[in-house]
Amino acid sequence: MPWMPQTAVTFRLYLLLACFVWLFPHFGQAQDAVVEGKVIDASNGQGLPFGHVVIKNRPSVISTTNQNGGFSITARAGDTLMVSYVGYRTSHAPIRDVNSKVLLRLDPHTIAIGTVEITEESDFLYALLSRSRTSKSPYTEKAKSYLFLESAIEGKTTEMIEAYYNGQFKGYDLESLALKNGRIGLQSFESQYFINMASSRAVMMHALLSQSDYFPESPLGKSKRKLKKTFELTYSNRFKNEQNGVVYQINFRPKENPRRHFEGSVWIDSASANIQKIEMQAADTYMHPFVPLFPDAKIEKIDLFIRKTFTKKGDFMYPREIDFNYEMVYRRANGAMSNIKTKSLLYAFQYEEEFNLPYIYFPEGMSNDYRKINALPLNLYFWSHKPFLFKDEEGKVESFFNSDSTLLANDVVYSKMNRRSFFEHPYVIWRGNRIRMRNMERVKQDPIALAKQKENCHAEEIDIPIDGYHLEVQLFMDLYDWNDSLYISTAAIFDPFESYFYAEHDKATTVFLNIYFDLAEIQNRKLHQALRGVNKVEKAKATYEDINQEFKEISKAYFSSVMKGKDRSALMSWNDLVREKLGIDNVAIFGLTEDEEEH
Repeated sequence: MPWMPQTAVTFRLYLLLACFVWLFPHFGQAQDAVVEGKVIDASNGQGLPFGHVVIKNRPSVISTTNQNGGFSITARAGDTLMVSYVGYRTSHAPIRDVNSKVLLRLDPHTIAIGTVEITEESDFLYALLSRSRTSKSPYTEKAKSYLFLESAIEGKTTEMIEAYYNGQFKGYDLESLALKNGRIGLQSFESQYFINMASSRAVMMHALLSQSDYFPESPLGKSKRKLKKTFELTYSNRFKNEQNGVVYQINFRPKENPRRHFEGSVWIDSASANIQKIEMQAADTYMHPFVPLFPDAKIEKIDLFIRKTFTKKGDFMYPREIDFNYEMVYRRANGAMSNIKTKSLLYAFQYEEEFNLPYIYFPEGMSNDYRKINALPLNLYFWSHKPFLFKDEEGKVESFFNSDSTLLANDVVYSKMNRRSFFEHPYVIWRGNRIRMRNMERVKQDPIALAKQKENCHAEEIDIPIDGYHLEVQLFMDLYDWNDSLYISTAAIFDPFESYFYAEHDKATTVFLNIYFDLAEIQNRKLHQALRGVNKVEKAKATYEDINQEFKEISKAYFSSVMKGKDRSALMSWNDLVREKLGIDNVAIFGLTEDEEEH
């Protein structure tokens, strides 16, 4: 069974870790000013959500309108804004003053075309929609992508996720997301927290032209015969787009069992059968990808709304915007009922461009947004120079993240009270604190088998001896290329997913563990020093590879010489090195002496 995203309520978590990370920028030209505006329907004055905003002659400068039609974009005086929206004429507006708000009125398409009689039972609509099955591109495209999610319980915002990815798209569908950077904020509701642990995974699970058990059925991907059997199609509108193609807006409604079917509208090009846009909703559906984490909790009711808008690349369409919203009635383990609303947006804002992804390895198949975002050191420069601006109405997003009542994911990493915590095994960024590994209970006589996953490999069972161990510390580097400037951050990060320790713990093994983490920090500082003044991405990558390879060789020498701390003389030598480089004496801290009896 495919993995399902989990939605849950958990207990208050303690704050234990702060981030320590080397950061330094290489500044270039000044950034543009932030221009704000609003896009409305010229016929009724209503704001148009998720319209595409771009600077003319600078197509890499892109934004989108929010739920109310508002937008923010980096621009300069003399630029011209272009706004497009399916079913409306593209509008242009010159920017004369960057400090003035821009109002763009979009006119609905009213181009006269020949009259064609279309009845409810007409084969034309069914034939056109069924043709869309063959319109999906067989090719993949990549784009810089933005994710925003907001959850509210009984009207109070309790969760926000903001993240940037390299998105990979195949035809109408999102195939994968590779994290560049992200932040998560939580506020409590009745001393508890609501958490979308895999929001990006939920968005990826929905495939436009195929059916699954995790979403209600839509009319797309069906043959004409099956369409007529399950859906009622009605004509709503048609117009010529700016490429002179005729686009039909078709409404669809299930003929029976609305709880397992979507209803909504689809905009489709009559010549190519390319889908331009779709909106669909299902009320009180039992087909959804969410499950409560705790067995005593239950989702009593859920309504889904999905909107997807597409952009043309070559002959095929690819996602521009995916609006994924749901509202649920959630019964907590104590029997209390809560109404929870979640709104999420994924926006592919720059095709044919990719972020330089951070140098950090995540286990294959990890889809937990919280764990991934928590693993990355907080990069304040990145968040003050966002590569894509989503309109923050009245500063609501920044106020939420900066509120004293908000817990950030980088802080919420471990709970001593709750061993079932979502953050029980956090990635740990070196900041000078000492670490311990908890004893792992097992029967000594029986070697265990652990599933280990490596990049580009399938999981396989490997036997771990009784005294087996593996420690993994990663040298992290992130490159952010912004306005011809290169901003670099580095850190040493302990990896809890690739690490295990089945030997018995004593003072020597604790010293052994901490010295290894310290050796990684020594290499991190060497990396930081070597990257000073580097302003070319390739040079930075080559420097990282050299120093990371050196760290691997040091690690190999360390493990083979100290034998988990059993070779006390070798352990003392490495301790001396750490004391010299970092001023930390692990032997003294943990009370280990050279003549102490070895276990």
